[in-house]
Amino acid sequence: SETEGRLWKGASRYPRYQGFVYRRKMPKIVRLRLARYGGTHWPFYRILAAFQPRKQHRSGRFIENVGFWDPMKELDDPKAFRLKADRAVHWLRRGAQPTDMVANLLDMTGIIRRLGPNAKRGEWEWRIDKNAGPEAPEGYEYDGPQEVSWGNKPMKNRFKGYTKNSLSKILKTPLIERYGFRGYTRIPVEGDIITDPLTKSSLLEAFPNTELPVYD
Repeated sequence: SETEGRLWKGASRYPRYQGFVYRRKMPKIVRLRLARYGGTHWPFYRILAAFQPRKQHRSGRFIENVGFWDPMKELDDPKAFRLKADRAVHWLRRGAQPTDMVANLLDMTGIIRRLGPNAKRGEWEWRIDKNAGPEAPEGYEYDGPQEVSWGNKPMKNRFKGYTKNSLSKILKTPLIERYGFRGYTRIPVEGDIITDPLTKSSLLEAFPNTELPVYD
């Protein structure tokens, strides 16, 4: 079909068994990007691990602050930028893609090597062991005047809407609560008159991880 091979975008409802309908969600993509702060004609950027696309400028909806970059200072200035190298490696290892300027800083500090103009499309490679951290890998050395630190404590930003559900916890959640089904068949409760036997019924097959009362 025409949609084969294309990246799915947006939310849509997909019909499933017995009239069940759930809303499919776009998987969240994490990027290491710059967020502009500072004043008029005096920019200042923070290096953030955040979801894309971003909702608004200078919002609090980011995951973690891993450093900063001051374009008003020369690159040989000790305060031109600062980077939490182990936290940047952590998010790169989890699949985050850096934007072009962040990739330049990571290349400058010897963490990655750019291979093309589009770093956020994966055109880069590791220059250190990707499993490194929280301490600096053996043989790593940055001789610049800027601060490139290792062994930092994770400082994740708990913004509104941030979820900390693990995969095991999500899999234990019943499907009806996990995806928000609509139009589902009502589950009988104690005192209701049951007209259909539930032994080996389609309702039990629809909810394999939900404990339902079984009547002979």
